[in-house]
Amino acid sequence: MREFETELEREEGRFELKLEKGDAVIFDNRRVLHARREFEETEGKEGEERWLKGCYVDGDAGWDRWRALEEKRTRGEELD
Repeated sequence: MREFETELEREEGRFELKLEKGDAVIFDNRRVLHARREFEETEGKEGEERWLKGCYVDGDAGWDRWRALEEKRTRGEELD
């Protein structure tokens, strides 16, 4: 676990991005370890609340649907 923690803390393996209002981020949890820094609720404009929404998608189902639609598209069929 110490070796894993050391690897996670390496600066060259870190990417940081401050999101602005309206920004969205999508992660592939099988490929990315993600986290966030703490924040001050008073940093936003007065009256604005922080809103964070998460959702999960079964990747295999998504890729299967993509494949099926691509097959229809190449055959010239209507996409549904």
